Amino acid sequence: MLFGTEARWGCKHGRLVLSGFTDNSSNAHLIDKYLSVKFPVSMVLMELSRQLSDLQSELQLHWIPREQNEQSDDLSKGKFDAFDPKKRIVVDLETLPFKVIPKLMEHAMKFDQEIQLRRTSKSGAAGHPDLSLGKTPPAEKLRLRQPW
Repeated sequence: MLFGTEARWGCKHGRLVLSGFTDNSSNAHLIDKYLSVKFPVSMVLMELSRQLSDLQSELQLHWIPREQNEQSDDLSKGKFDAFDPKKRIVVDLETLPFKVIPKLMEHAMKFDQEIQLRRTSKSGAAGHPDLSLGKTPPAEKLRLRQPW
């Protein structure tokens, strides 16, 4: 998103493969499969997938030991002493061209409001005590209604 259409490869034909390193093996697995059911990770993965697809690019993350990834740790902790300030790219999240996240967030917020309403309303939680916890009542579970 930071380089996008202004990138040197933006006007080329073909597929670009970007390689990176991470000291968190879960990140490498997430990128390999583009699969997570956890919120908000799933939304970020959908956005990443769309952005890479539009740029005809692929991201490959490889695991490395934490000791070999100290520069990345420094960046995440706001320690910029060892980096050239001329190469810094200032980013304003409000102006980034997100393509998927705004619409998904809109739906996620509505869904969350529905859940909160069910948890707090007398009619939603009174008849089904498990709804207040976000669980399916035992009698309604599929494995009990239609065992294989």
